[in-house]
Amino acid sequence: MQLSITIPDAFAEEIINEFCAASGYAETITDNQGNPIPNPVTKLQHTRAQVKAFLIDPAKRKRIQTAAATAGQTADGQLN
Repeated sequence: MQLSITIPDAFAEEIINEFCAASGYAETITDNQGNPIPNPVTKLQHTRAQVKAFLIDPAKRKRIQTAAATAGQTADGQLN
């Protein structure tokens, strides 16, 4: 499935900037030597990844919960 969202050009920069501010995006990050460097992940890449995670993470959590419950029931059955 492909999902697309249309944001009017006149508002795109503002929306991306505000989303990044609200979701913890950092313009600079620290490299392995402790030096600040520009974030290699663009604001648009960050926004896309966060929106995707927002949509997919609930399904992942449900699968993990179901798998854990099944594993617990299997272990109970094997140990009783």
